[in-house]
Amino acid sequence: MLPSGCFSCDSRFVDSRTGDRCFSIYRFSAGQGHGRGQVLQQLVEEKQTTVCYESPHRLIACLEQVVEVCGSDRPLAVARELTKRHEELFYGTAEEAFDHFSAASVKGEIVLLFGPAPERKRSGTVKEALEELRNTTELSWKQIVKQVAREFGLPGSDVYKESLGLRD
Repeated sequence: MLPSGCFSCDSRFVDSRTGDRCFSIYRFSAGQGHGRGQVLQQLVEEKQTTVCYESPHRLIACLEQVVEVCGSDRPLAVARELTKRHEELFYGTAEEAFDHFSAASVKGEIVLLFGPAPERKRSGTVKEALEELRNTTELSWKQIVKQVAREFGLPGSDVYKESLGLRD
């Protein structure tokens, strides 16, 4: 069952903010940060708008994980209580959304709309990128290798071979 008003929000965001007429809908595994992390990892390089539903009591943890996995500059809209009297639609980056919703208690149905991933040009070497992600995130080593492979456009096996000398 989808939260009420989600499709009106989807069409407003997709048409007005991204110019994209295609979007995907995901569901985070209930209450599982690990399941949510797996979905977010898939969204890191997603080029179309993506819709996810989240409960209000998990929103702050979710936004924190979005900043960590997808980056603080990821375009994001957070819609709350759509089609109801206290409707709220927040547009900004993942970090701005985290700051905004951390300030007060959140109630109601929550819909997250991820804008297309910004183009990222990775500089430096594969080893530097691996070390940076290991030191700045809590991603598993496997997730780090996959993310670096995507960022550099390399096969995962090549990045894995490069990473063998860096593992603890």
